[in-house]
Amino acid sequence: MMPLPGRDFWGKSRTLTQDSDIDIVVILDKSGISKDYSEVLRNKASVSRVLRNIRKKVPIDLLVYTREEWEALKNSGSTFHIEIEREGYVLL
Repeated sequence: MMPLPGRDFWGKSRTLTQDSDIDIVVILDKSGISKDYSEVLRNKASVSRVLRNIRKKVPIDLLVYTREEWEALKNSGSTFHIEIEREGYVLL
């Protein structure tokens, strides 16, 4: 799991404000590429349930990938991936 605080967090004070959110990227310990959008939603729902109590306190943008989906994103040269690698924190 690699969270990346939302853009409002990265101001001068580096503190969460009332308008802040937290972006969380979860890389599942699951191989393969999702077969369809319903599988993407099932993957996200499985993680979202775990974060339910936290979401009541602070808004969370949640992105969920399988290992292969994350590797494909890395290999695409995505600036999103680069920002997460540079600014994110590994929790688990």
